[in-house]
Amino acid sequence: FNENMLNMINWELEISASLPEAIKNHDLVAFYQPKIDTQPLKIIGGEALVRWKQSNGRYLAPDQFIPILEKNGQIIDVDYYIYREVFTFIHNHIIEGRPIVPISMNVSRVHLLSHDFLRYIKSLFDEFPIPPRLVEFELTESIYIRNSDEALILVNGLHEMGCKVSMDDFGTGYSSLNMLGAIPIDTIKLDKAFLKEDFSDNDKIIISSVIDMSKKLNMHSICEGVETESQIAYLKDAGCDEQQGYYFSRPVPGEAFDALLENN
Repeated sequence: FNENMLNMINWELEISASLPEAIKNHDLVAFYQPKIDTQPLKIIGGEALVRWKQSNGRYLAPDQFIPILEKNGQIIDVDYYIYREVFTFIHNHIIEGRPIVPISMNVSRVHLLSHDFLRYIKSLFDEFPIPPRLVEFELTESIYIRNSDEALILVNGLHEMGCKVSMDDFGTGYSSLNMLGAIPIDTIKLDKAFLKEDFSDNDKIIISSVIDMSKKLNMHSICEGVETESQIAYLKDAGCDEQQGYYFSRPVPGEAFDALLENN
């Protein structure tokens, strides 16, 4: 036991104790990162990501609090809060006649052990009558592998509501190919680990094969973590449907995302 361990314990306790007040005060903020269709170049979606605003106006990095909340189970409260924020965001745009695109939201593995998730999403649709096509949920690849039965129930439940479901972080180390035939996924999201500044012939074969496979399975493909023109060009040539990454835009607050949609 050392001072660093003590500091980590105190930090975890501080995060856990501060969360209820942060939710109450709306210090948790939904940021949106655009998803891009490169043929032609336009925004066709967005991913909602949580940021924690501090009293000094700065935002706490997700890796400083998300793992803690996943470990203690409070991530459910965070997710439900962000889901409501996103549904409100979409609903207000429809009511006001402003441009809007489908927004995806992340699903923690903790939700697979909860029977409330689908009921909560259904309650949001009852409260905010928005087209289900504007809502998508992203489950990480590891969730499908470790909890395949629960994942199938969740995916089928979301499909019954009309929502799309994607497999996030595809290719991050798990053998998930057998899951693609067993669970009805709409989109494969290639992890940024696939991307390099200089693609080798083997890299190109692997990426092209995954994209081609997704098409044959009637799934869309999107690659995240795109940062360079060479990556954009190769993914475009390989037939990747969508791209997402810092090259196009970092995650931005709702107002900035609105401006991107207005200008497209």
